[in-house]
Amino acid sequence: LAIIGFFIFGSFLPRASADAPSIIINEIMYHPHSEVDADEFLEIHNTTGSTIDLTGWCFTAGINLCFTNGTTIGAGAYAVISPNATQTLTTYEVTTIGTYTGKLDNGGETVTLRDASSSIINSVTYDDVPPWPTTPDGSGPSLALKNPAADNTVATSWGACPCGASPGVVNVLFTAGLPDILN
Repeated sequence: LAIIGFFIFGSFLPRASADAPSIIINEIMYHPHSEVDADEFLEIHNTTGSTIDLTGWCFTAGINLCFTNGTTIGAGAYAVISPNATQTLTTYEVTTIGTYTGKLDNGGETVTLRDASSSIINSVTYDDVPPWPTTPDGSGPSLALKNPAADNTVATSWGACPCGASPGVVNVLFTAGLPDILN
């Protein structure tokens, strides 16, 4: 039995392509309205139907973090990393799976996740100028992927989270039924 998609809120969502990444960068709080760097976070999403062992996987551009032995992300799950786990729990009521060093650049940058063999799994170069959404640059909302099947390297696949942020769960933009841009 081959799994070619995953379920979200009871509806089947096909994978964008057979070679789509198994883990994607799905939400980025790079310039919080609070101006407190500890309020930053980055969310990843497992697009597969299986748990993935992140042991030895590392963020090698933008921020620095190598996941410790035994760190996993469940099938279809969302997980959050941040520079300060206590602050993330206080601000967003979300427990992180890792703490990164460095900070997400308020003016945009490339964030890259590599697997244990150093292969690039997912890389996003976000910006704070059009065509990227501009309100995530200090006005309150996070930068959120509209649909996990969309190409997250394309600016129009992203939007400003209408509720401020949705770390650790399906992005509000996706559940709001906004149009999907897959290419």
